[in-house]
Amino acid sequence: MKIRNILCCTALLLTATTVEAADVGFNLNLNVGSRRPVYGLPAVSVPNFMIPAPPVFLAPPGLGLSIAIDIPYDMVYIDGLYYVYHGKNWHRGRHYNGPWTPVRGDLLPYGLRKHKHKDIVIHRDREYRRYREHQSRGDYRGQVYRPVDRRDRKDWDKHDRKDWDKRDRRDRDKRDRKDWDRRDRHDRDHHDRGHDRGKDKGKDRDRRHDRD
Repeated sequence: MKIRNILCCTALLLTATTVEAADVGFNLNLNVGSRRPVYGLPAVSVPNFMIPAPPVFLAPPGLGLSIAIDIPYDMVYIDGLYYVYHGKNWHRGRHYNGPWTPVRGDLLPYGLRKHKHKDIVIHRDREYRRYREHQSRGDYRGQVYRPVDRRDRKDWDKHDRKDWDKRDRRDRDKRDRKDWDRRDRHDRDHHDRGHDRGKDKGKDRDRRHDRD
């Protein structure tokens, strides 16, 4: 009888240990499965295009920025920088052909940040229609801005320097001729006065000789 009781107790202890081990294993598996997955940052598409000529920008009244009208891109100009809307993001650049850098919404200039993209497009289309209508009659009174290309500016600077050098040489030649003419007249006048004084002295000597 005692042996039977001992065997029953041993069986109960082994069963309890197995159940506890099973519970521990279940809890561990549940904790591991509840971890949050880690996602990478979404890739940002950077615009890459080449505009062959400087675009025309219009400044709709009350908008606070200029909008390009003759290119297939949503581009604005504000605070001396260009912004293009691409891939649902604004990108910033110092030139209308980039290079472009993505800009977070909270880092955009206030004049751009306070407007929704779709509202900017509406203002652009409306001002463009007004611009075409009045430009054909020659009475458009809005603000028009066309940036000067860096290569064009270099060529213009070179052209201006050449013109300035030509004007400077002409001015120097003109001044030199004036100075030369002035000195020449002064020398001739001085020579003539000396010659006249010599004649007067000769006449005085002749008159004294006649009196003697």
